[in-house]
Amino acid sequence: MNQKLAIAVITGAVITLAPFSPQAAQPAASVASTATIAGVSVLQAEGIVQAVDRVAHTVTVKDSASGHATFNVSPDSTKLSELKVGDKVRVRMVRDVVITLSPRGAPNTHGQLAADVDPMTQNNVAAELVTIDQKNGVLALRGPKGTIFHIQANNTAQLAPLSPGMHVDLAYAPTATVSVSAAQ
Repeated sequence: MNQKLAIAVITGAVITLAPFSPQAAQPAASVASTATIAGVSVLQAEGIVQAVDRVAHTVTVKDSASGHATFNVSPDSTKLSELKVGDKVRVRMVRDVVITLSPRGAPNTHGQLAADVDPMTQNNVAAELVTIDQKNGVLALRGPKGTIFHIQANNTAQLAPLSPGMHVDLAYAPTATVSVSAAQ
């Protein structure tokens, strides 16, 4: 499976999270260091259906770079009876994530985190905040290999103590909600 399709493969499930409650007596840095932020990662990829297993609820898709991946699709979001080998499809993966400020995360000389892992193929990832869209609740993060990816925060008020350059740890849910539909 190529890296582009591998990045799209991993994303979505449910994580329960204690709400962030700042304490007025603590300075912002202290509050932020204990904050947890719930969010969601949504990734999409297009490809050609190679196989459909209606019993196992799986679809194998080949992307334009010849990468193959088999997806366990959500029965309630994909009508497998409508998919055929050769169909051009869009695969959409949704995966919940919890973000906490990292006590480590010193950047190396390339502006990347020292850990050498791909943020979309691991359940736990360290990243650096690049931009924070307070209005829409979208965080742009730089992963360990320099890849930029986005997380949609569930509660925009939780983003107030964050600023670009901060290092965070992301804990992804172990499962993804995957849907496959005809590409347009």
